[in-house]
Amino acid sequence: FVLDLPVRYSLDGVFLYQDVKFRMGGSHFFLGTALSYLDADIGLGRNGGSDTPVGLVDAKVKDVGLAVRGFYDTRNHTLNPTRGRLIDLSTWRYDRALGGNYDYWSVKLKALSFHDLSDKLTLGFRLEVAAVSGSPPFFSYPWVKLRGIPAMRYQDERAGAVEVEARYQFAPRWQVLGFGGLGFTSDSIQVFDNPRSIYNLGVGARYQVLPSHKVWMGLDIARGPEEWNGYIQVGHPW
Repeated sequence: FVLDLPVRYSLDGVFLYQDVKFRMGGSHFFLGTALSYLDADIGLGRNGGSDTPVGLVDAKVKDVGLAVRGFYDTRNHTLNPTRGRLIDLSTWRYDRALGGNYDYWSVKLKALSFHDLSDKLTLGFRLEVAAVSGSPPFFSYPWVKLRGIPAMRYQDERAGAVEVEARYQFAPRWQVLGFGGLGFTSDSIQVFDNPRSIYNLGVGARYQVLPSHKVWMGLDIARGPEEWNGYIQVGHPW
């Protein structure tokens, strides 16, 4: 929603993402770099009085950025961890000098913590925040990332979320889980229509499809402030 009006958009083009990281000796610390390249045609519009969308903008966009990233990772497994922590901090620079159409900075932080309270019960915590400065395109503004809330629904110059999840393994290859969280935005750009209360609640189930590689697959059902959504998950959603 923009100015309380539903807006539809489409991106049709080429997207390239490259990510490289190196472990610092035998430690749990990693350093890395990344490249993001987008060259696309964008269509922006809204629904009028009929079912036919009303076109507002049709343009070509190019967004190119480089990042410096740092990691700290002690998780016992990347796909479905039961203990350990992950801290991922990245600083991005998008610049016309790199071949793009925009000049701006983007900073992202993700912190995860998993705790095996027993052989069957795992408790997980998540914090994720992001911010931009400069003149980013609308699709690069941070948004609240929570199950039950569509991508890019709640955006602003700063946005983030905290979430907690409990998983219980009631059979050798089956798990059930419940989760809930809170989101926030900076509310500094009036064009974005964000509610005062941003939250999610949900439940899910998992089945271990590949025991030798500890690969779990399942379904989550979650609700945000507006509607229910369903998700097919392979590995952990965080």
